[in-house]
Amino acid sequence: MPLNSVALLLTIFINAILAITVYLKAKKNTSTLFFFFIILGIFLWATPLYYYNFTNNQQFALSLSKISYFGAAFSMMSVFGFVIFFNSKIKNLYRRYFLIVFDIFTIGLLFFIIIKNSLLKSFLLFNKERIINFGSLYPMYIAFISLLCISSFFILYKKHRNETNLLKKIQLKYIFIGLLIAIAGGIITNLILPSFSIFNFYWLGPIFTLGIVIFITLAIMRHHLFDIKIIATQLLVFIIWVLLLGRLLLARTWQQMTIDGILLVFVILFGILLIRSVLKEVRTREELQVLTTKLKEANVRLKKLDEAKSEFISIASHQLRTPLTAIKGYSSMLLEGAFGKLPKEAKIPVGRIFRSSKSLVELVGEFLNLSRIERGKLEYNFERINLRELATDTIDGFRAAGGNDIDIIFEADEKEDFTINADRNKIQHILSNLIDNAIKYTPKGFVKIYLYKNHERETITLKVKDSGIGMSRETLARIFEKFTRARDGISQINTEGLGMGLYIAKKISRGHGGDIWAESEGEGKGSAFYVELPVDFSPPRPEYGKFKEKKHGGGKSEKIKEFMKSI
Repeated sequence: MPLNSVALLLTIFINAILAITVYLKAKKNTSTLFFFFIILGIFLWATPLYYYNFTNNQQFALSLSKISYFGAAFSMMSVFGFVIFFNSKIKNLYRRYFLIVFDIFTIGLLFFIIIKNSLLKSFLLFNKERIINFGSLYPMYIAFISLLCISSFFILYKKHRNETNLLKKIQLKYIFIGLLIAIAGGIITNLILPSFSIFNFYWLGPIFTLGIVIFITLAIMRHHLFDIKIIATQLLVFIIWVLLLGRLLLARTWQQMTIDGILLVFVILFGILLIRSVLKEVRTREELQVLTTKLKEANVRLKKLDEAKSEFISIASHQLRTPLTAIKGYSSMLLEGAFGKLPKEAKIPVGRIFRSSKSLVELVGEFLNLSRIERGKLEYNFERINLRELATDTIDGFRAAGGNDIDIIFEADEKEDFTINADRNKIQHILSNLIDNAIKYTPKGFVKIYLYKNHERETITLKVKDSGIGMSRETLARIFEKFTRARDGISQINTEGLGMGLYIAKKISRGHGGDIWAESEGEGKGSAFYVELPVDFSPPRPEYGKFKEKKHGGGKSEKIKEFMKSI
């Protein structure tokens, strides 16, 4: 069999496989309809060219030529229709009008090419060469095909330029590349060269159409490049089947037929398993890609919601702080007699109001610090401070409050210099939180505060040790996590906390270039908390670090609305 006949036969076979693939997998719409029209046109174009090598009848060869030229034109018209309707939202009315015009042109082509001799006059066989005599409509035929090609390229260019979806842009790029391959090869071999009476390369035209058919198949499938592996595997397996089937049909002996038959059955079974395994692999990769995309989108949404939540907490806390501070201030003034002597029976409820409002003010402060930390907007005011003086003042405040049968002891070397570069209020917040926790979780005994300096590391360590109920290993592992409270009886002793104090203390320590950790020998054996801070810490510049709180912008209300909708 001549090489050109084999190539044409394979082209027809591959196009048929691609058409079946699209039919089984793609969504049925107008663009896929025109894809099948493209395949049909290529079939009408290639099949007559295949039979040229097996006929010497000039009239029959002329009929085959007419069908071939009609198939080429019909295929190009179908490409134009596909380009218009691919990824386009066209109203049904306009779609019907286009299909009517398409049918009219198809009927016109059938009449002028096949019925009349306006395009092809005669077909001559001369010394095994095939020569076609063209009619008066051949220039118009060339102009018509050229107009369809230019229009298709122009529409694809406009769609690609205006498209914002990345996947659709890739699909349009596929179609453009495939169309360029098919049109360049088809026009040269089947229009330009025949115009100069060169007919030796007519059979290459349909083969070039594999470019647009394959790339359109990839675009329709909407699965990026994954389907290349499926299509390539299917084509390879089917080609092997056809070759083995041809070998079986051409076998001359029973022994050869038996061997070829067994080999064909074995290869068919193996090919089915291979295709199924490739399909499974591709589907798994596609599912993983979809899941990855969904996870990325969910992560973006969660970040937005988390930011909106932080903004909501910040603004709500600011709004709550003002009335709570007023309640705390006025109740304190009532207890101190600023508005006259308070009746004895009113002191207890007013005292409860004062203590409750004080706790709420502290809680709101914790929420504000938490939201600022999460947004990276916690403001630090670094200065040179003396840790011994700060610790002494803080401890004296706890001693003055009284109310607990606990000895509060402070030890620090009088000869040492405990001056560091830090934010006074933030460090006092850490110290107050640690001492307050030690007192709360120590029913009876002592709370010792140590301050010592490590000259080699150039750090100062603050240690708060108590003789309280201690902590288990499980509690130690998670005590500094956000909204985390112990499960080993500690939460039952103090029910007011929300598990934010130590989390904030850790963030502040890290913001000073230091660290915080806890130790305990077990339940009932007390606890010890350590805060290590560098003596000379240089904070990052405000524009690069997170030490300057920015003003609230106008976009925060939208974030809060989004967060409230998600609740």
